[in-house]
Amino acid sequence: MISSNEIGVCRVGMEAGPKATLPALSVDFQSLIENRLKPAYKLTTQGKFVEAMAHFTGILLSIPFLIVNNKKEVSEVKDLLEIAVNYITGIRMELHRKTVTDPVRQAELAAFFTHCNLQQVHQILALRSAMTTAYKIQNHQHAGSFANRLLELDAPADVQTQVTFHLLNQIGQESFEIVRDQKHQHPCAQLR
Repeated sequence: MISSNEIGVCRVGMEAGPKATLPALSVDFQSLIENRLKPAYKLTTQGKFVEAMAHFTGILLSIPFLIVNNKKEVSEVKDLLEIAVNYITGIRMELHRKTVTDPVRQAELAAFFTHCNLQQVHQILALRSAMTTAYKIQNHQHAGSFANRLLELDAPADVQTQVTFHLLNQIGQESFEIVRDQKHQHPCAQLR
């Protein structure tokens, strides 16, 4: 018969004494960055949103099991939590947008996605998608505002974005009412 282990797996050996021992870590911050966050960013860039969401959700589920030792680590974990929440919210909107058949609702969801706090490369992709979606329904002012935001980012500005911005601002008409208030922040932007 096998006897049960009376002492759990410890981070430090028993030489520190039974009261000074800490439980072993199953998740550490660096492994979350390397094994979850970086692959999630890569999957998002590739447009594999379902797989990316699984990684971001895994980060959320792992955070309660992290052990932090100082205020700097607490701040890093809070930042990681904010990143995961923003990406999950944005990806959910993008996945829903792909199932919607109403082009006006697609434009609204694309516009909402641009307000999530994303890495610059993903922000550029979201803005280009929103600009294209707004242009397809002939909402030229909205498409122009997305083109302007693209130009405001210090992203490599291509000629197409600059021409689109100038043309759409000259046309300046809207075919459909989009529920989007540029003066007030979207809930994703309030998470920052």
